[in-house]
Amino acid sequence: MKVALVDMDYTLVDIAQPDLFENIVMQILSKTFGRQVSKEQAHEIVRGDPAWLAEEGMRDEFWAKFDLETPGLRLRAIQAGTMRAMPGAHRLLSELESRGYYIALVTNAPEASAKVALDYLWLRNYLDAVSFSNNTPIKPHPEMAQRVLRGLRNIESVFFLGDSGYDISCGKNLSKAIGLPVTTVYFDHGRKGNVHGADFVITKLDEVIELLQTGKI
Repeated sequence: MKVALVDMDYTLVDIAQPDLFENIVMQILSKTFGRQVSKEQAHEIVRGDPAWLAEEGMRDEFWAKFDLETPGLRLRAIQAGTMRAMPGAHRLLSELESRGYYIALVTNAPEASAKVALDYLWLRNYLDAVSFSNNTPIKPHPEMAQRVLRGLRNIESVFFLGDSGYDISCGKNLSKAIGLPVTTVYFDHGRKGNVHGADFVITKLDEVIELLQTGKI
């Protein structure tokens, strides 16, 4: 069995509104905890759940509020046209499906929020499994990916596609955890190049199809 592990935001889902989730993070921290953070700090919270949230006793309450706010935020963004399926997402998923891949989404987004994007952007039916954050170890921890592999037999190959260092590190950590090679594919949006040491770098999803067609993944 061939396995494709794919990230959601900025990989399968394009978000044209700058700092959409970062702004919500800043509002929650300011209104609820009187804590001011920079856009960069808010971005790290959205991406990686930094340890200081737990150390300062804010983690559970913060994420509970974030999880309540973001489903509606996503829906409004989709309705406004500032959140959409990434160009080429449906083509790629259809190609993977036709090649018999087991397709699993691995996202640090909470379940209720992610489901809005998956359902309204017509992505859910392509997926064989989904791993949401839900207060469990998140990427780059390999548990996020291991969860969707449990019960699978005769895995021939695995690749992990994502747009951040968390995704690439998760793929590498997964390889160590399961004792199998995991090919990492970094979706670079013209920002940094291959700064995370991925096996391949793409700038559009159609390039993943080219990697499939040439047998590189």
